Amino acid sequence: MGWEDLNPSQYPPVILPVQPDARIGRMGQQSSCFTLHMHGAAPMDNPDMKVFRVPSDRKEPIRKELHRLGVNQFTAYADLDSLSKEIRRTWNI
Repeated sequence: MGWEDLNPSQYPPVILPVQPDARIGRMGQQSSCFTLHMHGAAPMDNPDMKVFRVPSDRKEPIRKELHRLGVNQFTAYADLDSLSKEIRRTWNI
């Protein structure tokens, strides 16, 4: 059986949770989990999802506190671009 033998009407569109191999790299740093939304899939409600609005004047104090806890661009993304941004931010250069 090949792709040409599949009948799309037999398979309704769905939303699939995907948890990639997170042993190394950025996905591991972020404990990544994604969803794959097939074309035509019905929207899903998530009653557990919350939205928090952070006033712009509170963002920098929150970033500083996260930095003290070891959470910054480099620890989240683990790439050279983030490392250079973190160095520039830390040393004001």
